[in-house]
Amino acid sequence: MDIYPKQFKCPICGNLFISPMVKSTSISVDKRDTDFCTYYKGINPLFYDVVVCNACGYGAKISSFDNISSKDIESIKKKYCF
Repeated sequence: MDIYPKQFKCPICGNLFISPMVKSTSISVDKRDTDFCTYYKGINPLFYDVVVCNACGYGAKISSFDNISSKDIESIKKKYCF
């Protein structure tokens, strides 16, 4: 299977949740347009590039999911969390 479950801890509410990920070995580029739009053979990894907490709704790209300042965490909690 090219998709596997990965556990994440939300930096906003601390909730542990599982999100699907694509194995890097299964990513294969089919072609690339002149405007750099990439087409993949099989699974498109861009569909799995965002992680969303199922408890508070915080979402971000995988590369920056944990990279959030304490000031931003407090701001998100005040504005969006109940």
